[in-house]
Amino acid sequence: MTAHVRVGVQAIVRRDGEGRASAAGDILLGLRTNCFGAGSWGLPGGHLELGETLQEAARRELAEETGIHALDLRVACVTDPDPAANHHMQVGVEVLDYAGAVSVREPDRCLRWQFWPLDRLPEPLFVGSRSVLSVLTPCSCTTGRRTASSSARAAVPCASPRACRTAPRCWSVPTVCGTPPDCPRNTCCP
Repeated sequence: MTAHVRVGVQAIVRRDGEGRASAAGDILLGLRTNCFGAGSWGLPGGHLELGETLQEAARRELAEETGIHALDLRVACVTDPDPAANHHMQVGVEVLDYAGAVSVREPDRCLRWQFWPLDRLPEPLFVGSRSVLSVLTPCSCTTGRRTASSSARAAVPCASPRACRTAPRCWSVPTVCGTPPDCPRNTCCP
């Protein structure tokens, strides 16, 4: 048997109190059933198919699972939640704008979709979604220095909560960096 690295793409859909796409709003999660991670809450997503870009995969999975049509996407992070046991890379793709209403399109795989505040996410979280969502979770970091706290260790080149990582082996692909001006475009976390 040949071992393969697998790639999962997860769509990060957020909305504000008015139901509009929002970079700081609540996060869409689905309650998984009849599949790996059944009983856990996860982001919409699935496997990257041969020939697809990451954005195309996120757009396809989002439409198949929720009925939402992504209008604007950005790769936010790449994580490797458990390389020793299951080398399955997870790519978080932010949905910056979308059209349509959320509905359950695959009832055999998802019982329901619900928006949750980032600081009150349900448990248990699907392992791949937890690694992607940890990138969005603020932690105590100082710009430009390596820092450690009881819950985080991160290389932080930018003045942004997303620059701080709490998951192991996590990389971000920021589109706009803060200070200093020579901030690296990719950040690797221990």
